[in-house]
Amino acid sequence: MDAESNRCHGSNRYRVGVSVASESEDPNSVLNLYKKVLVLRRTNEALLEGSYTALNEEDPNVMSHLRSYKGKAVLVALNMLATPQKTIFNLSQQRFGRAPLKTLIASPEDIGKRQ
Repeated sequence: MDAESNRCHGSNRYRVGVSVASESEDPNSVLNLYKKVLVLRRTNEALLEGSYTALNEEDPNVMSHLRSYKGKAVLVALNMLATPQKTIFNLSQQRFGRAPLKTLIASPEDIGKRQ
């Protein structure tokens, strides 16, 4: 399988015929993941008002950027493949080199892999 056919948007991960009702009842559904993302987007100042800095632009597998506002930042990293990826972020230029990190949202299948 080549990298292009392994991309999430090209996979058959989400079946046709899945109802909103069944997705609403499943706390780990894609629908509920997107609801969490939208709430975070509306309530986090860095995401609402923050400046945008692209990160690791040379990595085609992980899209990432930093949104920063009033000394706080959110690092957004999106794995574009269906397989786990590793990446390194050097945030010293943005003055967040040793800042404590906290996961705000992760897809349910990723949560168990990090612990």
